[in-house]
Amino acid sequence: MPGYLGAPRLASAAFGKRIWDGFSAATLKTVLEIHDGRNARSYPRYVTYLKTLPQYREWIATSEARDSTAGDKLSEWLTRRRQ
Repeated sequence: MPGYLGAPRLASAAFGKRIWDGFSAATLKTVLEIHDGRNARSYPRYVTYLKTLPQYREWIATSEARDSTAGDKLSEWLTRRRQ
């Protein structure tokens, strides 16, 4: 992975605004639905969707492996600290 997702050469302020407007509108809609009583757990998680897309699977697997290793190190440290 080169450290970014997408095509930086296609980036523009207008495109960024479209992305921001879309995310913020979806977020506001979700917040209002939860405020009105919908169960927050009924919403699908974004990473669950991303895992269905081939271009993200390796990136997610690598991140999960790194997080797991970090979690193991933290657990070991906490165990030693308690002793």
